[in-house]
Amino acid sequence: DFKQVIEDLLAAGMTQAGIAKKVGLTPPSIVDLTSGRQKSVKWEVGDALIRLHCEKCKEAMPEKHLRTIGVCLTPAM
Repeated sequence: DFKQVIEDLLAAGMTQAGIAKKVGLTPPSIVDLTSGRQKSVKWEVGDALIRLHCEKCKEAMPEKHLRTIGVCLTPAM
């Protein structure tokens, strides 16, 4: 659920603009994902969001990070 991933990143201290820049989206796209107006993204963007979540939430929010730990431990291709 990308809405939750973005909410976790925001709670970890990132801004919508910062998230957008890191994953290759515009800030309005981040707003749309957070509000539920947009529910899906390209595979590359979804992968970038999950990896960013792994990077930022591992220390800041370990309980939230546990939901994506399997993905975080998967090596990049």
